[in-house]
Amino acid sequence: MVTPALAVSITNKDTKEHTVTVDRGTTENTRKVAAGDTLKVDCPERCGFRVVGSGYGRQPGPDGKLIIDEAGMLRFADETASGGSH
Repeated sequence: MVTPALAVSITNKDTKEHTVTVDRGTTENTRKVAAGDTLKVDCPERCGFRVVGSGYGRQPGPDGKLIIDEAGMLRFADETASGGSH
């Protein structure tokens, strides 16, 4: 069984700023993350994240790390952008 992350980091590896929606189930808010910066979000319960305009979201893995890739898509930190379609 996986324990929910207490802190989640989202590193923006794109060259432009993105807005991330943080979904805590009963509440949602948005946070901006500049190019090259890392956003840290306290997430004591299960949280979901979306990059505004990307069309899909993610919940963090056990390491609590996500990235925004060069195409503006939210990915797990250890996930490669290439390697087939999902």
